[in-house]
Amino acid sequence: MRLSDVLHSYQDLLPEPSPVGEIIRLVPPDLHAETINFNVPDVLIGNSNLELQTFDTIRILGRYQADAPKVTIQGEVLRPSTYPLSDGMTAAQLVRMAGGFKRDAMLDEADLTSYGVANGTRVTGNLVNVHIGAAVAGTEPGADVPL
Repeated sequence: MRLSDVLHSYQDLLPEPSPVGEIIRLVPPDLHAETINFNVPDVLIGNSNLELQTFDTIRILGRYQADAPKVTIQGEVLRPSTYPLSDGMTAAQLVRMAGGFKRDAMLDEADLTSYGVANGTRVTGNLVNVHIGAAVAGTEPGADVPL
């Protein structure tokens, strides 16, 4: 089965789809997930057509979901990934969204990097160390920081 066999028209994707879609594919032997991005308009007009496999999941976000701010967590958590950033979200909440720590995680400190745009022309970064173990456990006042 091909992607165009599933996606026929914009009416199938109402109200407002993002122009970028994803196929989440489970890859043997451990069935880890891989993401394959595709251009929704190209599929709908026939310029692109990917072959689907068993257990593939097609995900097309709404236009406003795709443009929403995101936060990425990497390292020794159960589900490192990119998650939607919500108002008031903290580092500890992000760790919980990612399934918590793996057993071998070092809980002393974590690096938190925030990016911004200065004068509309250059990307700036700010690196902060967070006492992440204390933030998640709630044992140290002020350890948890807003994202």
